[in-house]
Amino acid sequence: MKNTSIGHGPNVGHGIEYKSVGSDGTTNQARSIPQSELTAECWLVQMSGLDRCKLCEFVDTEECGGADIRKTGKNEKGYKVPLGEPL
Repeated sequence: MKNTSIGHGPNVGHGIEYKSVGSDGTTNQARSIPQSELTAECWLVQMSGLDRCKLCEFVDTEECGGADIRKTGKNEKGYKVPLGEPL
């Protein structure tokens, strides 16, 4: 099982530091994401990318917040997912 941590780190300035950590404690993914690129759409898809949808219980339901992102690969502001730069 993966743990996800979202917070403000020392390397991100006006952004968010996202980390996905595996059950063995290793970091699978870490990104620095400018807040200005985020929308109200599904944050996990914006931070992790479209593969995150494979794990989501809301995919293909009315509750899915990333349906448009899945169609275009971009959020409402036109930024390609996953957002930001790897750390």
